[in-house]
Formats: sequence, structure tokens, C-alpha cells
Amino acid sequence: IRDTAIWFAALIVSGAGGAWFWGTWWCVPFFFVYGVLYGSSTDSRWHECGHGTAFRTQWMNDAVYQIACFMIMRNPVTWR
Repeated sequence: IRDTAIWFAALIVSGAGGAWFWGTWWCVPFFFVYGVLYGSSTDSRWHECGHGTAFRTQWMNDAVYQIACFMIMRNPVTWR
């Protein structure tokens, strides 16, 4: 849970920083961090939550699985 909470918080902070500094060169590092977090960490969360092994409760696996499927544009029904 801690790892996923840190991941969501880092996505929110980096996205907000990019939006706040939009129009200046200061937005580039924020969007770089956002892009790395968005593209690299989502697939592993999708995979583990698809197996139901990331969290102890099924509803948490389903919630993160649905979010991760949306983020990497995969159909959640087909892949399960």
C-alpha cells in the first residue's frame, strides 16, 4: 500500500508541478518525472494486480488494476 500511495502522490505532485509551471522551461523536469512514473510503473502494477497478488484484499487489487489498465490503454476484461 505504501509503495502505491507514494506512486500516486508522486504522479499528482509532478503533474501539478508541470501544470503550475506550464509555459516556462521549469515544467520540463516535472513532466519528465511524470512521464517516467506514468510509463514505467504502471505495467508492473497492472500485472501484479491482474494476478491478485499486489494487495491482500481483492477490492484493492481491482481498483489499482482498473486504474492501471486505463493508464496503459488495455482492456481490463480481455486481459483478465
